[in-house]
Amino acid sequence: MIDRRNKSIMGEQKRKRKNSNKKSKKDKRNSVILTNNKNAAAARKKGVDFFKVILFTIPFFYGLFYEFTACLSGIALAVFLIYWIYKQETFCFGGTGASLLMVFFLCYLLTCIWAVDRGMAFAGFIKISPCILFLLVMMQFTRNEIRDCLQVVPLSSAVMAVLSISGFIIPEFSNWFIDGGRLGGFFQYANSFALYLLLGIVVIGFRNERSPVNMALFGILLLGIFLTGSRTVFVLTAVLVLVLLIKAEKIRLPLLGIFSVLLAVVLVYVILSGDTGGIGRFTKLFTQSTELWGRVLYWKDSIHLLIENPFGIGSSGYYYIQPQVQTGVYSTRYVHNMLLQMGMDAGIPAMLIFGFVFLKTLFSEKRSFMEKTLLMLIGIHSFVDFDLQFLCIWFILLMVFDLGKVRTISTPLIAKKAFITILALISGFYTYLGIGFYSGHIGNYENALKILPFETEFKTNMILEGSSENDTIRLSKDILNTNDAVALAYEGMVLEAGQRQDYESMILYKQESIKRAKYDEKRYEEYLKILEETMDFYNKRGEIEKIYYYGDMALQIPDMLRQVENNTDPIAYQIKDKPQLELSENARVYLNQLQECLIH
Repeated sequence: MIDRRNKSIMGEQKRKRKNSNKKSKKDKRNSVILTNNKNAAAARKKGVDFFKVILFTIPFFYGLFYEFTACLSGIALAVFLIYWIYKQETFCFGGTGASLLMVFFLCYLLTCIWAVDRGMAFAGFIKISPCILFLLVMMQFTRNEIRDCLQVVPLSSAVMAVLSISGFIIPEFSNWFIDGGRLGGFFQYANSFALYLLLGIVVIGFRNERSPVNMALFGILLLGIFLTGSRTVFVLTAVLVLVLLIKAEKIRLPLLGIFSVLLAVVLVYVILSGDTGGIGRFTKLFTQSTELWGRVLYWKDSIHLLIENPFGIGSSGYYYIQPQVQTGVYSTRYVHNMLLQMGMDAGIPAMLIFGFVFLKTLFSEKRSFMEKTLLMLIGIHSFVDFDLQFLCIWFILLMVFDLGKVRTISTPLIAKKAFITILALISGFYTYLGIGFYSGHIGNYENALKILPFETEFKTNMILEGSSENDTIRLSKDILNTNDAVALAYEGMVLEAGQRQDYESMILYKQESIKRAKYDEKRYEEYLKILEETMDFYNKRGEIEKIYYYGDMALQIPDMLRQVENNTDPIAYQIKDKPQLELSENARVYLNQLQECLIH
């Protein structure tokens, strides 16, 4: 009996020890999991904070307008993704909206095949390509993390506004921050800078927190908007203030007070100073419409061009082909409408993709009213301006867009190494191209062209800045090998033909130049001068038939001008630069004398 009892006690003790060991192992395992989760959460928070620093900093680089600044952002985003992949065990990708946007951005690369200027189209793709990396970052974050990152926008925009306002006080900063008496800020373009400040107001407004910091931010951003003199943004600001007075009950009184006081101060300044061309431009909101008519003319001409080229003409293609299709006097690099610009650069399919994602987000239940407000403000203003040429505006759009349900995959060590290697190569690629673009930006075109031999704009700038005749001819030939839409390059060929006294070629090249700059009346005068020299040359050789032949060409110049005038849109006479399609008095007298000589 005792033995059985002892055995029973010993068995029970053994079972307790076994259960205790199991419990200990389970506790250790749970402790490890908890520790790992805490470490992963800490690493994730550090990653989000790291990204906030990037978001805060990048708008200070011209709003990421220039190619070299886009390359800088590409490097920063690649480095961030390397850090993220190294620290995290999973990677997210996919989603309907995200996949469509990937196709959208790749359309910019595809158009390089048939672009007006393939090299410049590729440069345009390089400029917008950081959006692909930014999109990858957005796929890694939760919705709450993205909303947290958006809180950086008002702080960044307020700091920029404060620093930029110094341009009104310190003369040395005026050329940097002031654009025609208006606050251009770090963007150096008042309208888009005003939009960025307005987006900051949206974010702090929907916090609905009545704190001294928020009220100070309101005041700074509203003052900055007034100082930009942007009429469209002024209207949008007034509408936004009304919305916030309804939606954000905690800040109604201080917001209304700040807005009213600043508006009164600006009005008093305008009355006392008489300044209605800079800060006081909003006082001409309903009386000055030349800019609006100008944009309507851009849109009409670009729509015709888009119908003829439904798959786009590549980035910068609109700028180069514009002189051939325009129906008024203007020169603009961008069409001042985001959808039409997308159509020009990447084709109608890209327009449709963007429109679908935009509308999908606008009607998505997954987006807050604040996010939809950001979306609408960017959309409305970008319909009359070129805000999306500033990548930091694009980035805010990507933070708001509904990307769909992303998929998560584990990233074993070999996958991490592959991803990190690819991102390191991308970072190096951006560094190499960024050096070239920056060299061109500061005017060091020769070094820039060693890295970017396809950059047509650098070549035209070299010609315009007074290169030698031989360099002008060489550069003109290089340009025409890749882009036959540049009038300046044909002028270089006129120069070469003149060196050979090849008058027939001079005339042909000048005609091509006029086709690509039909509203430039000086070219018609120069064309007449070449024809006059040609007739003198053949007169000395006694070739009468040649004199009559080129004389008839000279007499057709007024008809050329009338044809351009007949094709001019009536809107062209409503804008600031009106068509001047008349020859000088000396030219008219010469043509009358020439006609009499040819008749007799």
